[in-house]
Amino acid sequence: MSVAPECTDHDFFRYTSGRWVWDEEKQLRERYRKFNVPKLQQVAVETASAKSCVSMEKLGEGTFNKAFKLVMDDDAPQHSKPAELVGDVSPDLKDDVSARFCVGPVVNNTFWKNERSAMDIDRGPWKTAQEYASAIAHREIAWIKAYAKPRPPDDPLYVAEGQNSPKEHISLYEKYLALVPFLLSSDQDDLAPTLWHPDLRQNNIFAQNGRISCIIDWQGVWAGPLLLQARYPQFVYYNGKFNLHLPENFKELDKEAKSSVENQVSKSILLHCYNLDTNKENPLLYKILANAHFDTKRMPFVYAPDTWDDGIVPFRESLFRVEKHWKAMGFQMPCPIQFSEDERRTHLEGADSWNRLQDYWDFVSVVMDKDGWTWHDTYEDAAAVYKIMQDPGEDVVDKITALISKYYITEPDGGASPPIDEANGVPGENESSLLEGVNRPLP
Repeated sequence: MSVAPECTDHDFFRYTSGRWVWDEEKQLRERYRKFNVPKLQQVAVETASAKSCVSMEKLGEGTFNKAFKLVMDDDAPQHSKPAELVGDVSPDLKDDVSARFCVGPVVNNTFWKNERSAMDIDRGPWKTAQEYASAIAHREIAWIKAYAKPRPPDDPLYVAEGQNSPKEHISLYEKYLALVPFLLSSDQDDLAPTLWHPDLRQNNIFAQNGRISCIIDWQGVWAGPLLLQARYPQFVYYNGKFNLHLPENFKELDKEAKSSVENQVSKSILLHCYNLDTNKENPLLYKILANAHFDTKRMPFVYAPDTWDDGIVPFRESLFRVEKHWKAMGFQMPCPIQFSEDERRTHLEGADSWNRLQDYWDFVSVVMDKDGWTWHDTYEDAAAVYKIMQDPGEDVVDKITALISKYYITEPDGGASPPIDEANGVPGENESSLLEGVNRPLP
């Protein structure tokens, strides 16, 4: 068996798919992972029953993972396949599995990022969904008290005054904790521990000869309550008008209108087929996804993990919605949380700023993500946009439009859309919003 000599410094270890307009050194440092290349090749050679690895290349990378293609020699046994375990499982094997594998602590990045990795916090394993959901709030309250640093009002990411108030964040987490026992009551059959891939998009699915050969990006996968895990795959999710048939006057429509309708029908049929198959193969999941209050029950847990960096407004909105739809969700007792009229007024003011900020980030997403990420060939324009953001002056929109308009392409429906980011996500994948009147895709 032969493998390549060990590398000391290689693009394999570094993030190379893009750059950051700000905090680039920190971002690259977080993504740098040195590993034993010859050892990886050796394991691959042994797994493939080959004699040598003749080449290795990096196919691409996501936010915190990398995908490699290893090519073996041609001497691997024909028709070989992995060994299978069949028949009754012996006690010795059970003991072996217990010795080699464990459940917990959770590997989800939200429990480890930034200073949280050094904090003494509850990372599981948890016996109930309530314990897990409560651990999120207790973790964030502890982090906010120890490490939260307010943004100055002139920061481009500044949203509203409440975002800078540790007291406001903690108050909302206390309301959240009051809701947990009700939204995740122990008698729900939709709370069964479920292993779920949280980011099932095209970039994470590999195919060969018309069949799926590999699914990657499992490093943050964890076994959690089905209600909180359930979601549509990114390539299936559709939030537009649902239409399974072409209109009778389709032939009379102009070219742009036809493309728009065809796109609408195509996405509707894909979602419809997914729902039909899910109802047949996994009726419990379909029951959860089809529930009219699914999003209302789930969203507080989606937005709870990091309100300080990701935004307090959608988290507060999710709690507002629970209070608003409390009786409609079937609860007989009074809602354990209430918001005053002053809180509602303040929220609406913050929500307006939040929506405008999200629209702004959607606008510049052709060259820059919310965390400052950009492609190599758009870096100069992204840096120029960021400079304008820091000192806006007059005619901000015109100045930015002049820089980024060349990057827009035309979608089938005639609208404009940024090119797909193959390495870092889908177009405009900014923070989702649940605010009234705003139509954004849910996580």
